[in-house]
Amino acid sequence: MASIGATLAGLSAGGRLCKPAKGDHFGQFDCEIELDKIVAKPFQRIFGQLVISNLNEIRCFGIRVQLDAIVNLKFDTKVDNRLSNHKKIEGILQDALEPAEGYYIASPVLEDLSNDDETSTRLVVLQPGTYTYPFVLTMPGETLPAPFRSQYGNLHYKIVAYMASAFCYVQVAEKALRFKGYNNLNQLPNYLEPIKNESGFQTSMFSKKKVITAIMTLNKRGFLPGDDLPFVLSIINPKWFVVRKISVNLVRRVIYNVNGATKTTLVNLDSFENTEISKDDEIYCEGKLSIPRNCMPTYNAKPVYSVIHLIQYQVKVAEYPGPMKGQLEVVIGTTKESVETLMSRRMSNLQVEDNPYPATTRERSNSTVSRLSDCSVVTTTSMPPNYSQLNSRAVSLLSLDTLPPHYDDLM
Repeated sequence: MASIGATLAGLSAGGRLCKPAKGDHFGQFDCEIELDKIVAKPFQRIFGQLVISNLNEIRCFGIRVQLDAIVNLKFDTKVDNRLSNHKKIEGILQDALEPAEGYYIASPVLEDLSNDDETSTRLVVLQPGTYTYPFVLTMPGETLPAPFRSQYGNLHYKIVAYMASAFCYVQVAEKALRFKGYNNLNQLPNYLEPIKNESGFQTSMFSKKKVITAIMTLNKRGFLPGDDLPFVLSIINPKWFVVRKISVNLVRRVIYNVNGATKTTLVNLDSFENTEISKDDEIYCEGKLSIPRNCMPTYNAKPVYSVIHLIQYQVKVAEYPGPMKGQLEVVIGTTKESVETLMSRRMSNLQVEDNPYPATTRERSNSTVSRLSDCSVVTTTSMPPNYSQLNSRAVSLLSLDTLPPHYDDLM
């Protein structure tokens, strides 16, 4: 279990990292999240419980658990010999708010454990003892990227518990989830239809007539990890030019975007090459590429982070210094089953699913709840329930440097 010190820094309900108000602290206690599963899937329910053990009285304004899926980017760019530093954190979930850099992000997947709703301002008093708060969270069924960690940032999926002080949320526990992302090809329009790309050389810059043309054709645009990706490259060659080499690559392009400043990485996933090409007026090259079984899904729902998969080809012609080249964008998903089928399967599992943390096991006999106005030891300014109501005092104490630190780092 993690131990929380009396001098914890907090995560503001509507702002960045800040210190709790004077005299408002939680004291020493242990806190742990227990889950029935750590491998998460779309539409799946996750049963868990938050266990708090405290030797001293705890006063707070709420306890919540939520699914955190936050992209944290940090990199430098150099333009005209001027170095610029770029930072951004953003919730990747579809309905997550988009506050300014460094702000606490309330997840659309959360449960308030101690109050009736997330906007409650009642004071919660936990007398010394052990408290167990069961909860149930449902994984979303939207398109989501796979987690990542790179030189430009990271994304992790985890269940996080927060405790609210007078105007701050303090992270008190977390549990990492194993989630591979989600992209349903069944929701992609026309993913089974063929796609093609054409390139070529013209007789001159003033003419649209091509003396040699390359046409890349795919039988569909949507694939799954582990699939073969067949292609046909047709070369129309009326001048009988010498085609020396054909190259085809499956490439993953990842784009990190902080308010227009970008960093891009390219990874070659598979390659095809042909150098034994007969001289003819029409040349057909058939081949296939293999998609890795652990390939991360395509994602471009939010500009902050994108994963794009491309089929890039080059045709080297002896009579020209540069190659003919082009590319096609494909989508690599995680499933092609309909949402109705997935939901039906999840509902069938729910009927036999055993909840190891039933609500009847909650132990709150030692806790008391009172209105904020009835408490004399805290300020009468209530904690902001959302971003728009952040008070000026909280803003003045914000830290600009990092994400919310883990509770062990705040001792």
